Amino acid sequence: MKLQIAVAVVTTILLLSCSTEKPQAPAAGNFINPNGSSELAVLMNELFAEAETAKQKIALGEKPKWKVDAKKILSAAATEPEKVASPEYKAFAASYIESVKMLKNCSPAEAPQRFKMMATACMNCHNALCPGPRKRIQKLF
Repeated sequence: MKLQIAVAVVTTILLLSCSTEKPQAPAAGNFINPNGSSELAVLMNELFAEAETAKQKIALGEKPKWKVDAKKILSAAATEPEKVASPEYKAFAASYIESVKMLKNCSPAEAPQRFKMMATACMNCHNALCPGPRKRIQKLF
């Protein structure tokens, strides 16, 4: 009798601990960073998502709308503050900001080349200072 009660209790516990709900994957554009995400990392994810959308719009001959302020890359708190304080980062950031400005103000005919310049500005910085996202940035080309 005690064995039957023990089996019933274990079976009940196992059944109650099972769930039919499947774990949900993060929404597109949301990436999980086990170390947490700095303000700059979040901003760069937003800029990347906006660039993906812009690439699609440009391919359709449409002018993309820009919502994220690229200039914030100069003031957003970074995971490694010493890197963004460097003259190299500031030069790469200025190049990126200028490429976004040129892309925003170009004609539809110039947009594919200007977009490539913007993506190249991203890649140049990441090649020099933070190589992790390079594979992801490559998708913009």
